[in-house]
Amino acid sequence: MQSATNINKEVVMQDEKMLLGKINADGFQQAEYKDWFNNSYTGYSLKPDVIEHLKDKLNGIQVKVFIGTWCSDSQREVPAFYKILDALEFDQQNLTMIGVDRSKEQPEEELQAFEIEYVPTFIFYRNGEEIGRIIETPTLSLEEDILSILSK
Repeated sequence: MQSATNINKEVVMQDEKMLLGKINADGFQQAEYKDWFNNSYTGYSLKPDVIEHLKDKLNGIQVKVFIGTWCSDSQREVPAFYKILDALEFDQQNLTMIGVDRSKEQPEEELQAFEIEYVPTFIFYRNGEEIGRIIETPTLSLEEDILSILSK
């Protein structure tokens, strides 16, 4: 089990604060991140009809998200993603959020196998097998793109 000190680790790189490594929702409530996180979370309008279709597709689903807290796309999409997960009552045990630096790296885990070029990158797994990704920005909306992936 990972110790709490390895979660929500804030570092300064080139005079810029960022979260590196594993992050949970509490990390986004730190002073440096909470304004953009909370504003994007509350400002995102859910698509209730799509949320309803997603509810029965969550069985066996795990999600790994690579985020740059310095990245405007991450600042927009990740809070919206949390709002969707909250609406779905998604088990946070099945979510892994990993903060990366501007080189798309972080010190605690080898990330090359994930081939992360842009953040955020949302990777969806069903029973341990990757079934799809949303990279940087959704094609339609987060909910609709998630539904498309989970409908495979």
